[in-house]
Amino acid sequence: MSSKISDVARLARVSLPTVSRVLNKSKYVSEELKKRVLNAVAVLNYVPDDNARSLSSYKSNTVGIIVPVLNNSISRFINSCSTTLEESGYDLMIGKSGGEIKNELELIDLQLSMQVSGVILVSSHHSTKTAEILIKEKLPVVFAYNKAPVSGVHSRYFDNNKAASTLIASIPDIDSKNVYILSGLSDDTICNIRIEGFLKILENHNNYKIFQCDGTLEDGYKAAKNILNAEKPDILICLNDLIAIGALRAAYETGIKVPDEMEVTGFEGTSFFQISTPTLTTVIFDDYLLGRESADSIVSLIKGNEEKELEIFGYKILQAESCRLSI
Repeated sequence: MSSKISDVARLARVSLPTVSRVLNKSKYVSEELKKRVLNAVAVLNYVPDDNARSLSSYKSNTVGIIVPVLNNSISRFINSCSTTLEESGYDLMIGKSGGEIKNELELIDLQLSMQVSGVILVSSHHSTKTAEILIKEKLPVVFAYNKAPVSGVHSRYFDNNKAASTLIASIPDIDSKNVYILSGLSDDTICNIRIEGFLKILENHNNYKIFQCDGTLEDGYKAAKNILNAEKPDILICLNDLIAIGALRAAYETGIKVPDEMEVTGFEGTSFFQISTPTLTTVIFDDYLLGRESADSIVSLIKGNEEKELEIFGYKILQAESCRLSI
């Protein structure tokens, strides 16, 4: 009796669509899965038929989402995506890349092998290769939080550039102050967009410096502690709230009073700004809104509808105790 595709899938320990993708020589199946499938084909002396090949066009009722980290903002975004997708009859498959392109590509490979109907991609980098793979696969994709690096791919993100310009322009007497910017990593495109916004206002201002950390609370604390042990800026602008909370702790430990001796701002509006001492002046983005709009867009694209390629969302600047603003 001749073998069936289900026999190959069972022996290789993969799904039926994965077998079909290997047989159709899809470039984006991992070498490990490909090897298992081809070994099973050889052992069973399996000869594919047209029905087996047609499985490559099968799509599950699942949307993949890939995020770099699982922090407060991303968790709100995912919850909103999940709720919206469930209302439209879709499940959510979540992958965490750790901000590494290699991991992102492996997760795309996995989600493609699971026949997701579309992908929502949250990336701190301009993932050109990822976008090109998804375009070649003709799979609906939405970039969230960041603009897609190639044309023809849908993007939903916040206006970080304008938010940064507005924040720093709202600080009284900024031209007379020593301004230090504590950023995330140099390859984080969102941080770089925020810095561009700051420099629009500071371009003729000689008294500013830019420092980097890895974007975490712990490294924000360490970086700020090193800065404050050597010198004291008039204002420390932190490119996310975790960095800012770490900086407030460093200021406390070095005996610098905030905001009387140094002012501090955050960015992103996580829940931490409400419980810090002093409370944190920051920029607030609506992660729930972005999640809902991203999920609505991917469902619409899956159904073959036309969607705007770009949707840019606003922000709110919250003045609290750590920095005085003229708003």
